[in-house]
Amino acid sequence: MDDINDFFDFSKNFERKTVPRGCVSGTVATTVIPAEDSKHLMKREYVGTEYSKDVAEMERLKLEKLDLNGDHDQSRYGASCSVVASSCMDDLESLSDSDDDDERDNDNVPSRPNRVDDAIYDRYPFDLRRDENLPIHDKREEIVNTIRANPVVVIEGDTGCGKTTQVPQYIIDDAYTRREYCKIICTQPRRIAAISIARRVCQERKWPEGSIVGYQVGLHANISEDTRIVYCTTGVLLQKLIHEKSLGNYTHIILDEVHERDQEMDFLLIVIRRFLSTNSKRCKIILMSATINSVEFSNYFKIKREPAPILKADSRRLFQVKDFYLDDLGRINNTNVEIDVTEPGISPEMYRLVLKLIIVIDNIEKQEVALSLNSQTNAANSTSILIFLPGINEIEQMCKRLELLNNSEENTPKLSPIRLHSLISPDEQIKVFHQAPLGYRKVILATNIAESSITVPDVKYVIDFCLTKALVTDTASNFTSLQLQWASKANCKQRAGRAGRVMNGRVYRLVPRYYYENYMDEFSIPEMLRCPLENVVLKAKLLDMGPPPDILGLAMSPPNLSDIHNTILTLKEVGALYTTVNGVYSVQDGDISYMGRIMASLPLNIRLSRLIVLGYIFSVLEDAIIIGKVFGFFKFLEICLYNLWAFVSAAGLSVRSIFRYHGSTPQSDCDAYIQKLLWADGSGSDLFAILKSYKVWKSMREQNSLREEEGEHAWAKRFYINLRTIKEMHLLVQELKERLANLNFKEQTTYQRVHWMDREKTIILKIIIAGAFYPNYFTRTSLNDTERDRKMYHVLNGNDPCRTVFFTNFNNKHVGELYTRSIKDIFKDVRIPAKDIEVRFQSGSEKVFVTFKKNLEDEYDDSTYRLTVPGKVRAEVYKAVRMRLSKMKTIINVMDVNMGIKYAEELGIVSVKDGEWQLVRDSLKHADLIVLPSIFQKKLRGQITHIENCSKFFFLPASESERLRDIHDALNDPRELKAGVFDSPAAVSKGMLLSAPLDDKYRRAKVLKVISNARSIQFQVFFIDNGCIGTVDFEDLRCYSAKLASLSEIPPRIFECRLAMVQPSTVRSPNGKWSDDANELLQKCANAGSVELEVFSVVDAVANVFIRVDHTTFNDILVEKQYARKCDENY
Repeated sequence: MDDINDFFDFSKNFERKTVPRGCVSGTVATTVIPAEDSKHLMKREYVGTEYSKDVAEMERLKLEKLDLNGDHDQSRYGASCSVVASSCMDDLESLSDSDDDDERDNDNVPSRPNRVDDAIYDRYPFDLRRDENLPIHDKREEIVNTIRANPVVVIEGDTGCGKTTQVPQYIIDDAYTRREYCKIICTQPRRIAAISIARRVCQERKWPEGSIVGYQVGLHANISEDTRIVYCTTGVLLQKLIHEKSLGNYTHIILDEVHERDQEMDFLLIVIRRFLSTNSKRCKIILMSATINSVEFSNYFKIKREPAPILKADSRRLFQVKDFYLDDLGRINNTNVEIDVTEPGISPEMYRLVLKLIIVIDNIEKQEVALSLNSQTNAANSTSILIFLPGINEIEQMCKRLELLNNSEENTPKLSPIRLHSLISPDEQIKVFHQAPLGYRKVILATNIAESSITVPDVKYVIDFCLTKALVTDTASNFTSLQLQWASKANCKQRAGRAGRVMNGRVYRLVPRYYYENYMDEFSIPEMLRCPLENVVLKAKLLDMGPPPDILGLAMSPPNLSDIHNTILTLKEVGALYTTVNGVYSVQDGDISYMGRIMASLPLNIRLSRLIVLGYIFSVLEDAIIIGKVFGFFKFLEICLYNLWAFVSAAGLSVRSIFRYHGSTPQSDCDAYIQKLLWADGSGSDLFAILKSYKVWKSMREQNSLREEEGEHAWAKRFYINLRTIKEMHLLVQELKERLANLNFKEQTTYQRVHWMDREKTIILKIIIAGAFYPNYFTRTSLNDTERDRKMYHVLNGNDPCRTVFFTNFNNKHVGELYTRSIKDIFKDVRIPAKDIEVRFQSGSEKVFVTFKKNLEDEYDDSTYRLTVPGKVRAEVYKAVRMRLSKMKTIINVMDVNMGIKYAEELGIVSVKDGEWQLVRDSLKHADLIVLPSIFQKKLRGQITHIENCSKFFFLPASESERLRDIHDALNDPRELKAGVFDSPAAVSKGMLLSAPLDDKYRRAKVLKVISNARSIQFQVFFIDNGCIGTVDFEDLRCYSAKLASLSEIPPRIFECRLAMVQPSTVRSPNGKWSDDANELLQKCANAGSVELEVFSVVDAVANVFIRVDHTTFNDILVEKQYARKCDENY
């Protein structure tokens, strides 16, 4: 605890230390460890999958002893474990009906196949005639008999043969004829598949939806007590089995599309095989796919040395699908578009090629309809096109091009693009099954969500880019990235199977034929070998069947033991696992904590789950949910973060950006970026920007401010919000709230709940974000700070990097000073006024340096909102960098070199000598009177004349007091005041030096701007010998007489200061501004009289100083009172 308190002690200096690489994974670099301490380090052996051989052998022996005909044998992992390992999912998943719960499979309960189900069979019509046109119907009797005779059956059937809809019906029809109890659960890899198939079967059997056949996806279910066939996602079944610790609630479990080998499917296979060998011997398991590696799955379920039987159900096809490749598109590929097989991706040329292909397909279809004599085919746009793309961004790119094609004036096809991916709602997904509007052809843009188990009847053409995006994790660094890869042949075959369901079809694979046939992988790499293992390790702990390596070692493709060890270490870091097992320290294992049970119950990354838990603890639950959903959606503004606050964060991190980054022009792109900075409200954080924009949108909807759809779209367009994404995010927020409510995670509404102020909420959110993602927020660089700073200042020619950008390729033969205004005008489009820009040219260089300076007038103008960003880098620098990223044109018109030099000479800007031009430098008058301290003046005594905040106050040296009194005496001479009256307001101009009253005395002032109103004319002035701003009536202004004209040439007698080596405390001032307490303390110090300054540095006419107070400094006092924290001076 002392170490923690010491870490958060802001009174101590922050020290820069080099952190050894690899500490997160438990490997400490030996070069930074003293020899005498090396003996205390725990050396971890890195191993691969050899460990799994012993585990698999033990499991094989169990399966060899399996007696399917004997009495049920209660295992030690049966009912006795269900209480010990009960999770927080009790209320989350409630698929099983109450009758099933009362009749768990045990010694006192008769086995399920002997149970009669007359009531259900008599209540609903059972037509045993099945569609004989489907290829799988030829194998109906063989399938039923094989399933009855074997515990596990592998069915391999081509796409479209009918296995997904028919096999469950064959089973329940057989049970009907035998009057036996039957309860079937069939998994699908995706929600849309489970929902659409359940509806299709209900329609075929004329059963009401949710009666005999139903579905459950996530928290959405349509089931009843009568339901005997349930289509669900893989995750739903997995959570049920983990909770129930048995397969006894089901007579048949059908695992469809097992070829996909995602983590949940592989872990589900582990669970099912373990239960088969222990407490659930009478449940039948059916594995199905069109592209399955049948032998591998058959051997995985080898029982008594006999592999599971394999049935092939693709003896015939109703319709043919013809394959075409990039080589076959030569007639439309007139630009010879090629792909780089070493770098998967989609080039703009490939998008254009697909548009050509769509036009050709549309023309072919229209010609076939024109020649057809069948009246049913007269609808020229009755067939649809399905395009497989790797991700949401690519779908958006393709959709934009299709919309542009629709809007073209040429005789082009009318297309109705429909997006299909996992982030849209189920109701939106169902739109793919609807007919296109009259006169339009439906074009479905899908990710691999449409790859399997979905039949869109009117799809005749499939265009496949043969790409996919896969999560890949480096378990040593725990870094996960979404990588674009070539799809496997199995994936491509599944995609081709979407055509040819009700008519002959075509598939166009946009890769060369030779590459597809000879180089593409047969099957994709299982997720268990490339994705984070945190969630499966937690599920293994919920099973309570031993250490995670003993469970995961049973996988078809076991992960490396080193990866499991690193995952366990990560789970211990985030608090999901304890460091001990039954009180004994273990490297390979740890008891699961309550937080770990919560993490295992949520469909989120463990760090996002931790974020939500911390949000609940700190009473910012809703914001945490929203921020977390931002992270996980992977990625609402139009440019290219479950208490109320915590809910927002988790959802925002789960979706793609709600901001629309990529505008139609570079200008709109920059405008969108600026709007996002405004949404961030000075935080500089995407999380806070999303949080604020989502809450504003939600609040306006609740108050009916966005009642009409047109008004909502106009609002979204104005503020660069991606309306569709923010609605998708809202659905995720609501679903996550429901899940948390089932876990009793609810926003506190009692009077005892914590009420955070806005500034407190900001710091609390930062704390929980840091706590959730520790230690993944440290950055490393190969350069030390000195080397990096030296390089940076060299590139910028000594200019302040926090305020300066530079251009290149400026011909140094030109007189740059002639084009200063043109260069300033470049920044007009990003709303940076020319008065805030200073342009410098480097002699003999092609660089042009642009420094953004403080404008005194805007700085004191509270009527306009100023864009703020955290840190010392000015917002204008962010804008300038965005201009470059948006590829805005930075071109200026220049004169001929010789004409330019001549013109500059006429203006007195340059002088020409010996054929070379040189700038005419203005001599500084009274340079010896400048009061800014030199490098030789380390300590000064004087008075603080005016305080804005601790980073801006003005100091009058004691040596200048007498001179200033003389100036004031001259200005306040009654004769001068009488003679200096202005004739009219027109005589007063901006920037003019004059005298104005302050504290009953006239003092030197500079005019900033005019303020006109109905009653009088006033001017805003800056008192150059005091540092404050004031508003003065025109009648009170005085000009300098000829006698006092020299006063306008004397520099100000004060200089600007800021406190060195400190900055506002984040705890007291989350917005980065000095607190009122700190500023009042400085004012109290100034009121005490004369103060002593110690000058640290002088930058841009601002002195960075320490204020000496007794034996310490005022800077240190602010740190001790926690009004400030120490920092380095970066310039």
